[in-house]
Amino acid sequence: MVATSGEMIFATGGGQKRTVNIYLDDAAGSNLRFDAGGGASATSPTEIRLPFKALLVDMVLLAATGQSKTQITRNYQQTGNTLLNALHLAAIVVRPAPGIAFNPGDVISGIQIA
Repeated sequence: MVATSGEMIFATGGGQKRTVNIYLDDAAGSNLRFDAGGGASATSPTEIRLPFKALLVDMVLLAATGQSKTQITRNYQQTGNTLLNALHLAAIVVRPAPGIAFNPGDVISGIQIA
């Protein structure tokens, strides 16, 4: 498998949605990379902070990754949510909603797991 890109979609307290571009390389134990303004890539930041309360409602991956799961973390701690990458491919019309809540300023990151 190879590196791929995708999006994390967050619902805000005001009923709006914010999309953040992500990049996943093909190595186990690697961090997700988040868009810093020019699209996510191998050199992008490994975390984001949103200035509002947010709920992760979807993660969409463009293509299959070399790793089978992505573990989402909040403030450098596991959230208890590990997403199976195969269920979050863009080709799948109905994907499970992660439903992971974040407070304003929380550090949001993720780790790829084999």
